Amino acid sequence: MTDTKEKPAENLQETTASLLALFDERKPIQKDGSFSLDAVKETALSMADLVIEDKTALAVFKEWMESHEFWTSPASTRFHGNTKGGLAAHSLMVTVQALRFAPAFAENFALSKRSDSFPFSAEDVFVAAFAHDFCKAGSYMTESRRTKDYNGNWRYEPFYKTKAELRNLGHGNESVLLLLESSPAVPDPEIIVADGRRYFRFKPEEEAAAEVRFADKVGSFIFQPSKALRKAGAFRLLSARFNLAKLAPSSHLYTSDAPVEGFPGKTFEVEEVLGWSKDAQRQLQHRKQAGNGFFHHLDLLLIRG
Repeated sequence: MTDTKEKPAENLQETTASLLALFDERKPIQKDGSFSLDAVKETALSMADLVIEDKTALAVFKEWMESHEFWTSPASTRFHGNTKGGLAAHSLMVTVQALRFAPAFAENFALSKRSDSFPFSAEDVFVAAFAHDFCKAGSYMTESRRTKDYNGNWRYEPFYKTKAELRNLGHGNESVLLLLESSPAVPDPEIIVADGRRYFRFKPEEEAAAEVRFADKVGSFIFQPSKALRKAGAFRLLSARFNLAKLAPSSHLYTSDAPVEGFPGKTFEVEEVLGWSKDAQRQLQHRKQAGNGFFHHLDLLLIRG
């Protein structure tokens, strides 16, 4: 939240100890996993008040959680924290564990050659841990299904379901972008993806506004973005900037009838498009040494790098 290079060095162990004392004193989460949502919220906010130095950033941090259903969202649909407030309780427990390990990690990290280039504070540990699942806030909806109770009577039971219209970049990537977009310390963030000697620069609002074109057929070439670019989430912009057609909304593959100079990833030439019939699959088995297989809905692409 704040630049550790600009503020005076702090005693990481002392600050983490103060934060952990708040948690241990209030006991918002019990050993069996049960928790009081009010106590979780009060404890987390008190810890934020203590550690986040920039009070403007602190206010935005708090406002974001209030306006994005952070305190009432579950942490998952079926597994850990799949109850109201589960996300907040899970985030607080992750934060507590990170703070407990932080001093020992910092001591060990200080022995590395480049440790001076990557300073971090208790504030950084707190924010990174507590916001690690920001992407889940407000991302679930409640539906009901019929089920039988112990007496064999039908009743409606509520359950959580993930909303379909979400931008899915992975928990870590999505949460970092949300934190950047909401932080007053980074008013106009730019993401720079390095892939060898090639760089792809973009801003989150550019990705959101970009028009994506979808393919009605497989072209002569298939394009696969680099791993770094896929994690950065510039899926719509790739279509717009390189005039490529996306194979499908959920696919990270693109196609064109012509090669593209400077594409930040791999380019493959399509030899043939095979269906899912048994005969087609037998053909593929005989020819698999000629290329790599990419699966896409009802088609199997046999491609050559």
